[in-house]
Parts: sequence; C-alpha cells; structure tokens
Amino acid sequence: MLRVKLKPRSSRRRIEGVEEERLVVAVNAPALSGRANRALVELLADETSLPKSSFRIIQGETSRLKTLLVTGISREEMQNHLGIPRDSG
Repeated sequence: MLRVKLKPRSSRRRIEGVEEERLVVAVNAPALSGRANRALVELLADETSLPKSSFRIIQGETSRLKTLLVTGISREEMQNHLGIPRDSG
C-alpha cells in the first residue's frame, strides 16, 4: 500500500518528497470529476514503469489524503522508483 498526499492544480507534475509518512505528489489536473486522481495514477505509473491498472485508490477517493493498493512491484522497488526513504511508509 502507498499513502499519498495529493496536491491538485500544481504548476508542475512531480513527486515532491515524503511528509508525515505520505508521498507528496503534485499534479496539474484539478480535483474535479476524478481528473486529479487519474493524473496521480498516470504519474505513478510513469515513474514505476507499471501499467495504470497496478494502482487502485482504496481510501480517500475525494480527499487529498489517499491510500493506494499497488500490485506488480515490491515495496523496495517502489521506494527506489519513487525516491521514498527506506524508513518511510
């Protein structure tokens, strides 16, 4: 599982780091009609080279604080791809 703090309508699409055990992700898309959620999944898929179907939001669909179920990659590989320190969630 991956815990994320999403920042919609950002000027840049990027992973900003880790804050309070959550990956902080900025996307250009607004939090309207699920567009920011789709942009989040696209960014994570690009960064990990996994298909978008490997990411499923299981908590926080309408919140900035989300929990995603990630399949097809080990926790260590995901941490390496996303730049998450080893001692973080």
